[in-house]
Amino acid sequence: MGTFKDVYDILKDLRNLAKEASNQEMIDLAVQIQDKIFDLKNDNQILKDENKKLQQIIDNLENAKEIEKHIIPMQEPIFQLDNDTQKSFYCQHCWEKEKKLYKVTTFYWNYEPKFKCYNCNNEGYTKCEIQ
Repeated sequence: MGTFKDVYDILKDLRNLAKEASNQEMIDLAVQIQDKIFDLKNDNQILKDENKKLQQIIDNLENAKEIEKHIIPMQEPIFQLDNDTQKSFYCQHCWEKEKKLYKVTTFYWNYEPKFKCYNCNNEGYTKCEIQ
């Protein structure tokens, strides 16, 4: 399959032949075609970029489906993953909104376990055991 450069080179040859033949109408048509080729090349790049973004969205959604299989729901708006060896806690709000895993910080406040997500500022006390 030809590339935009191949088409451009053909048009360049056509323009040169038109100049040799002193055919201004053919030169003008070759320039118009060349302008359209540049427009098509630009449109093609835009479509490639959009395709790349859409592929990333598809990959993220497929990854989210796989992660959802491993979610251990809890009473609080946090969760753990059954395949996470570190037993980290993740923010339920961020997961539901963005389908991204954000670890929450866990700590004790007045001798009670507490969590905070620094992405969405979700925080609260928990009954979960903090390691």
